[in-house]
Amino acid sequence: MKNAYIRAARPRDFERISDVGVLSLIDDPLLTYFGCTTSVSLKSYIQFILHSSWQVGGVIDMVCVPSTDPEDDEGEKIAAVAIWLPPSKRVTAWNMYTLIRSGILSITQSLGVQGIMRMVWEYPRIAEESWRQGHFCLQEGPQWSHNDTWCCKLAFTAPAYQRQGMMSKMVRERIAKAPESCFTLEATSSKTQAYFQHFDFEIMNYSRVGTGCVDKSGNAAPAGSGVQIFSMIKRSVDYKDLS
Repeated sequence: MKNAYIRAARPRDFERISDVGVLSLIDDPLLTYFGCTTSVSLKSYIQFILHSSWQVGGVIDMVCVPSTDPEDDEGEKIAAVAIWLPPSKRVTAWNMYTLIRSGILSITQSLGVQGIMRMVWEYPRIAEESWRQGHFCLQEGPQWSHNDTWCCKLAFTAPAYQRQGMMSKMVRERIAKAPESCFTLEATSSKTQAYFQHFDFEIMNYSRVGTGCVDKSGNAAPAGSGVQIFSMIKRSVDYKDLS
């Protein structure tokens, strides 16, 4: 879309971003596994990710399009959003100050104890082990760390603007700003995995959460296969030049 533009999100945008995210992520397998099965619980999760990422120095990009709709107070509609955590900027389960300021108590009420344990303990532990095992394919030895990368924490496009190149434009611009850096993400579906392969992201490793508890969509299912996670990386320009 010709009139679309990219800008950095501000805290005052978080409410509108959350509303768009609810429409876009309602069927995400991992979020379903966490317990984000209603618009209220999903919105609570998205707001927590926004605020916690902001608190640790995250970068929130969004694509907007001008709007003349009187209901759009900002004179724009949000088309796509990507939440990035720069190198060494991470949200950890041990930083209670950040968690509390970001709304951990509110999201605990939405997801329940089981959902919170899955979100802040089980999933991060399994994902980190996946990165630890997979990093050897980089041939950089034990010095490499996932914490040294630009990590995409969450990304989504509003249903009305999908398949219009909104996310592609935003991701390419972010990558172009840090060509010397590695970029990583954890894709929760084969569709997302295939999408990011178009930006030269490679599958570094696989992992699963909820095996024996949920099916591939994150819904409760005894003896289910669990939700598959694709740990993906886009290598830096410097690394590619040396390979």
